[in-house]
Amino acid sequence: MVVADYLARVAIIMLGLVYPGYQSFKAVKRANVVKQQAWLKYWLVLSVVAFLSLFIEPLLHDRIPLWNLVKIAFVAFLVLPVTSGYERVYHVVLEPQLERHEAVIDDAADKLYRAGEEQAKNLGPAVSRLYQQGRTAAEKRLYKKAT
Repeated sequence: MVVADYLARVAIIMLGLVYPGYQSFKAVKRANVVKQQAWLKYWLVLSVVAFLSLFIEPLLHDRIPLWNLVKIAFVAFLVLPVTSGYERVYHVVLEPQLERHEAVIDDAADKLYRAGEEQAKNLGPAVSRLYQQGRTAAEKRLYKKAT
């Protein structure tokens, strides 16, 4: 079972991340706005699916036979041009929900950003001290080796 899980992860990464990543690179490089928007929709859908899988995977992994094949088939449905499943999921499920809750999400994101910004300000001096301590220790070791 461990080998099957590993091979499924490899297949999902290749199909769901590597291929779309390269296609996104090409869309950006060629300044193809239509393809850029399409891949942005894909990445948005994939990010939500990845988040939901944190909760769904533990519940279904042992209960559904051939769960790994189900996951691979779903990723193929999302990414393959023949199905363009990400478009369906985006327009039917994701876009309406995001539009309905956009103000609440924006408010929560702003609060998180401000809290993170405040923490970063507090961490700045601590990180600088750690860096300086590490640099001083490294210089002392180098000096001892040189003499």
